[in-house]
Amino acid sequence: MGTDNNMIRVSRYYDPLMASDTDPRWTFLTNHAQTLLCIAQNPSIRLREIGETVGITERAVHRIVGELQDAGYLTRHRNVGDLLEVLAGRRARAAAE
Repeated sequence: MGTDNNMIRVSRYYDPLMASDTDPRWTFLTNHAQTLLCIAQNPSIRLREIGETVGITERAVHRIVGELQDAGYLTRHRNVGDLLEVLAGRRARAAAE
């Protein structure tokens, strides 16, 4: 039961930060992960729209899509209205690897 009390105290300790009016300048997910999620949710999304959603330039999205494609995380179907497809089965690489 002592561990639960510690968790509550830690949670209460961080509550003021969570209730802050300013958004943090960092995210838990990388631009690559956010781009992949955008494509998974909407395979026909435009690169410009991904950039607006993630908060990066269209040029950066183009580079990221190319890197994800080269790494085997997605494929592009140009003959079907430039459809992007996330490829299942690829293991995400951890930063420590």
